[in-house]
Amino acid sequence: MKAVLDCGTTNTKCYIINDEGTLLAEGYSRFGVKDNALKQDREDYKKDLKLIVSNTVLKAGLSMSNIKVVIAFGMISSDLGLMVLPHAEAPVGIADQQKNIQILDSSLFGTEITFCLIRGIKNPLEKEKDLQNVFTCDFMRGEETQVAGVIEKFKPKEDFNVIMFSSHLKIIHVSCEMKIQRSMTTMSGQIFDCIVNNTVVGKSVMVHDAEKQTMSNEQLIQLAEDTVEQTGLMRAFLLPRFMESFTEMTSMDRLIYLDAILALEDLKAIKEYYGEGRFASQKYYFIGQKTRCEMFADILKKKCSDTPIEIEIIDGKEKNREISILGALKLTENY
Repeated sequence: MKAVLDCGTTNTKCYIINDEGTLLAEGYSRFGVKDNALKQDREDYKKDLKLIVSNTVLKAGLSMSNIKVVIAFGMISSDLGLMVLPHAEAPVGIADQQKNIQILDSSLFGTEITFCLIRGIKNPLEKEKDLQNVFTCDFMRGEETQVAGVIEKFKPKEDFNVIMFSSHLKIIHVSCEMKIQRSMTTMSGQIFDCIVNNTVVGKSVMVHDAEKQTMSNEQLIQLAEDTVEQTGLMRAFLLPRFMESFTEMTSMDRLIYLDAILALEDLKAIKEYYGEGRFASQKYYFIGQKTRCEMFADILKKKCSDTPIEIEIIDGKEKNREISILGALKLTENY
């Protein structure tokens, strides 16, 4: 039996997997490395990790003596997590990642349990500590495991890009040799969360059950493009507040409009990953909330109108979970 820990910034997930790879139980905790950083105390984080594993094991009708391996990936290996595990430098394939697994000499889960940490990956840089690095520097912790899951599930034959929509937007380029080449990250997810939950705009994009989308994605994308061009980004962000009073746009329309603004900004950062960019591909895998993925897909297809692209959307809790588990098990199959 194995326990898989998906360690995020704001929460932690645990999955109990039997020897056949079947999910037996899952657990969730609202404690993430952000809380660990605020307290500057790893002891609380250790207690929470131990608690979520033991509780999920009980949920599966098992005891900790049944668990042979605990696999952890994500922010647990950062300076905010349990320990700092230096990134591997791209390009990195699955075989490379398997060699880079860190085994902790720790009794956190019991001396009979192998505790594995999956290493993150960083972009290659020509010079250390050079100011020009700001245009190409990037790294990941956790997404490399999901990429391994995509490879394991879909068995792609050609190069591809993965775009992940969560607290950050991250795009990752994988070569035809199935090696992660590099990534690029923006904080659009956090900006979205901040606008929705901490500004007056939030009320205007709170979707009501009875309200449906009345404008097409194409119309909303064009409106977002026009308002940013004509009024600037700060005014465009505020407009849903006025749209609620002065237009017939529904809350869903306004929400997608806001998302489109952020997506259009994201494209400026990831320009090397589509169209004529160095890491452009004809195949994309999107991992995230369906509405957001579909809207971003429409923008990307519009930007790549001269080159046909294929987009596979991996949406929903179950699909996302499957990808994470497949990746974690593949990268640690030797344990």
